[in-house]
Amino acid sequence: LFFRLFVEVKLNTMLEGMMFTLMMLEALMVSLLVMPANNALRGKIVEVYTNLWTRSNTFRGLATAVMIIQTGMFVEAIRTINVLEEHAHTGLTSDYHNRNRLLRNQLYAMIAGVSLFLSLLIFRLRSILAYLHETRCLYKATEEYKRDKAQREKSN
Repeated sequence: LFFRLFVEVKLNTMLEGMMFTLMMLEALMVSLLVMPANNALRGKIVEVYTNLWTRSNTFRGLATAVMIIQTGMFVEAIRTINVLEEHAHTGLTSDYHNRNRLLRNQLYAMIAGVSLFLSLLIFRLRSILAYLHETRCLYKATEEYKRDKAQREKSN
């Protein structure tokens, strides 16, 4: 019983730690994609991500696997959000253990949900930024842009 409980707690803690780390990395990526930037920097970010996505089957497979794992962990977290396992504690300790476990389940569900949301947000932001970068490049190639740029330089 002790060994089973120890292995279960260690495995759950490790998975929760990995999900939290992944969520923090995704938050950093979202921050990079959302920050105000000039078109050159935005183009570099989009270029690096697009090159990774289109040229590397390993990256695409890894990203897909992470998304599937995140979805599975989120579904499992929602399924067990109000479920308490049997334990050997009795009396006052039992009540504290149950409340702690419920809080832990809710926290895990929140981390898994936010992580899944950030993954979807990264995918969507990348496509929006690629479209924005492409549109800005097309606009810079037009005569209207060149005329406006010449007028701005002339007024300065």
